[in-house]
Amino acid sequence: MPKKPGVYVIALRSERICRLEGESDILYIGSTKDKRGLKNRFSHYRNPGKSQTTNKKINKFIKRKPNVTILWKITRKEDARKEEEKLLNEYFNEHGELPPLNDSNPRGMNKNSD
Repeated sequence: MPKKPGVYVIALRSERICRLEGESDILYIGSTKDKRGLKNRFSHYRNPGKSQTTNKKINKFIKRKPNVTILWKITRKEDARKEEEKLLNEYFNEHGELPPLNDSNPRGMNKNSD
C-alpha cells in the first residue's frame, strides 16, 4: 500500500449486493490526502479509534466477511477529495443510493450531478 494520497474503493471479491437500482460489489468509496497516504489510512481500519464510527463499521464488516479487495488510485493531495466525490456521484447516479458502508450524506456529495 503506497504512502501517498489517493482515492480508494473497498469491494467484495466474488459477490454482488442488491442496491435500489441494480447490483454492485462496491462497499465503500473513500480518499485520503494525508501526507502518510493510503497506507496510514488503512491502518485506521485495522485499528479504529473510539470515535471513528466509519472505521469501526468497516473493520467489523471485513472481520465478518474477509473476501474484500481494495482498489486505489494515487492522486495529488489537492485532487483526492474531488476524485472521491466524482466516484460517489457516479455510484449514486447508477444505483440511486451510496455504497452501503458510506455515510448517508458525505461532504461534497452532489446527488444531482451527472
